[in-house]
Amino acid sequence: MTSWIDDLTFENMRRVLPLVTCDVMIRSKKGWLLGRRKNSPAQGEWYSIGGRLIKGEPLVVCARRKTHEETGLEVKNLQFVGVLEEVFEYENLHYVTILYVADALCDPVLPQTSDFSELAWFPQSIPSFHPFLLKRFEMVKA
Repeated sequence: MTSWIDDLTFENMRRVLPLVTCDVMIRSKKGWLLGRRKNSPAQGEWYSIGGRLIKGEPLVVCARRKTHEETGLEVKNLQFVGVLEEVFEYENLHYVTILYVADALCDPVLPQTSDFSELAWFPQSIPSFHPFLLKRFEMVKA
């Protein structure tokens, strides 16, 4: 399985090709876990946990890997929700996102390598969230 590519190659690829990502809407008694994004797209916005699929990686493995990398969490009851096509026109980026929902087994710990500057639990969707995040809440019926 191919793992990482250099930053310049990645930037060039994401400008001309759609990327496949796996995102997980993580829930607990405290609500829904979201992270504030450090990078584009949606930099500075609260967003679901996830990231890009590595060539040869099964989708469910990607969902679990990205959850652990971004939050330190292991999850249970990981379930497929659907597929989203998201075009960030203002950044000329195109993503195909495989969406899952799962239950947190404990509280998250923000790893230094996370793409998020902070993590927080939200009891429900908030109208000021990014439109693509609002779609995810709609899909999981939150």
